Amino acid sequence: MKTGRYLVFAAGTALLVVAFMLGGLAYAQTGSQPGDEGGSTPQSTEPAMDLDAPGAEAIPDSDSEQSGGSSVDTSLPGEDVPVEILEEDPQPIAPGAVTIVNDVVQVQGRLTAPNGFPLNGTYNLTVSIYDTLAGGVARCMDTDPVVVADGLFTMSLDFCTASDINGDALYMGIKVGADPEMTPRQEIFPVPYAWALRPGAIVKGADSYIFVPGNALIKNLNTDTTRWDIQANGAARIWRGATAGTKVIYLPVTLPAVLYGQNVTVEELRVYYRSQNGANSYISETDLYAQTDADSWSQMRTDTSNHTSNVATSYTLAITQTNVLSNSQGIMGLFLYVNFANDTDYLQIGGVRLRLGHQ
Repeated sequence: MKTGRYLVFAAGTALLVVAFMLGGLAYAQTGSQPGDEGGSTPQSTEPAMDLDAPGAEAIPDSDSEQSGGSSVDTSLPGEDVPVEILEEDPQPIAPGAVTIVNDVVQVQGRLTAPNGFPLNGTYNLTVSIYDTLAGGVARCMDTDPVVVADGLFTMSLDFCTASDINGDALYMGIKVGADPEMTPRQEIFPVPYAWALRPGAIVKGADSYIFVPGNALIKNLNTDTTRWDIQANGAARIWRGATAGTKVIYLPVTLPAVLYGQNVTVEELRVYYRSQNGANSYISETDLYAQTDADSWSQMRTDTSNHTSNVATSYTLAITQTNVLSNSQGIMGLFLYVNFANDTDYLQIGGVRLRLGHQ
């Protein structure tokens, strides 16, 4: 029986992996072999894979045939074989088409005999993904009969999903045929731009938006006579009620204070509204507050401009102070002061939009 060592350089479409797989052996230990002169040679606890198996091209290597067991040498006999990273051919996409990347990791590599000559034949390869360097249970795995031509092969790992490869530190284990899994497992490293997808990555140039509909309004005081009708589009049509004077409408703002592991920055407020008659019903003040505790708050923005449009429109206010939320501060509220000259003309609030940035 001849011993063999497999040297594989693997590259994936979503992951750039360089994996060195040694021996037809999964586990090796260091110890003196009978006949060695004082040196320690990595020894296998299991017999080596038989390269005389059908389909394999056996390359004699006297250095790897020893009595008392098979050795796994970490240096390649003969000439060094250059590392080759094999890249996947890009798949054409029809113009204008929007597609989602499949949950497939393509592993491409080179399978050689101990002296570096490429092998030919069909081998059953099992690729497993773990979240630990040794032991543990594979998150996912795939076994395929792989055709090796002049040492080159391609295998698609298609039993892993985004929940398996999710940004955690992961390790790839590979076994050939019935042999135990090779060691050590190889850590999976992402291509540089994939770092933006791991947990805690910094997200730039990707604002988020939160909408609060007008029908979420609450009158400011329980004695307030303000009344309203809710419209089919979620807007609130508001009248003064019996009591004269300026009325205050409150809109609670519910939004995430932390996104993608980063504090949210409230950058902009936009209010959608329409006055029935801008001379008699209009917004006279806009105040946005952030709660700091059950009894306190900080003012994020105040605007005392009159907004009197008789057609549906909106106005925008930049938020530049005390506008960074956190996991301990994220409750916000919007107060709209509405000036009513009578109980006939209404003000319609469509809702508000907040633009959120990520630090």
